[in-house]
Amino acid sequence: MYIQPTTTYGSFIPGSEYIRSLVRQGTISAAAARRLNHYYRHKNARLTCWYLGISPQTFYRWKRRFDPYDLRSLEEESRRPLHVRQAETPGAVRERILGPG
Repeated sequence: MYIQPTTTYGSFIPGSEYIRSLVRQGTISAAAARRLNHYYRHKNARLTCWYLGISPQTFYRWKRRFDPYDLRSLEEESRRPLHVRQAETPGAVRERILGPG
């Protein structure tokens, strides 16, 4: 995917040429660059949600997390829960249920 240059001037976000170079270097993914570029080109959150196929809740979570000095803040985060429940059945009971072997 090749990102088009932006036509708006004076924004605090670097130009799309800089974003393209970050994608080529592997600093940010193409998906993160697409999110950033589309929103700052159109300045419309709902249009960006529709274009990316995400809910407004997801968009605003990304926007709240965004740091203009660290573009990696737009990368996907792990969805794994922080705490996973451990089995509550004692080993002796499991042995009786499953049987030997």
